[in-house]
Amino acid sequence: MSDWNANLNRYLYWVEPERLPEVKSQLQGAGFELSSTSLTPCQVLHATGNKVIYASPSVWSRICVRQGS
Repeated sequence: MSDWNANLNRYLYWVEPERLPEVKSQLQGAGFELSSTSLTPCQVLHATGNKVIYASPSVWSRICVRQGS
């Protein structure tokens, strides 16, 4: 697999809200950089490398708008 294709992989995990602090702690301990999104849930797809972006339940119902769609 080329480096170009490797950069296209994205993973999405659902975490119960009460477990989020534990998961965040484990990810930070493993060297991941965490941030949250407050605009749309589609922003989580901008995560690359060791960056993890999470969306709280209040963001899930917002609409994602892609340019050209």
